[in-house]
Amino acid sequence: MKTYEQVMRPTVRLVSHTCDFCGEDIPQRRPGRFFEATLESKEGYSYPEDSNYRRLEVDICQGCFHNKVLPWLSSQGVIINPVEEDF
Repeated sequence: MKTYEQVMRPTVRLVSHTCDFCGEDIPQRRPGRFFEATLESKEGYSYPEDSNYRRLEVDICQGCFHNKVLPWLSSQGVIINPVEEDF
């Protein structure tokens, strides 16, 4: 005989996602459409027996990405090459 006990585990779920530039809500994915933009850097060390790093992350809405980030990158001389993916 098997006896089961219901166990409640703490879970982590996303309750809000806001743009770090303008503070507006970033919409969650909708079927068929999505937009994701995150600037991220990692700095630290990694060895087989240990690793440690610090991550900086900036979440960006679609409007700020197209109207603030891309123009600034272009003004700094960054060449932006869009890549189309079709699967």
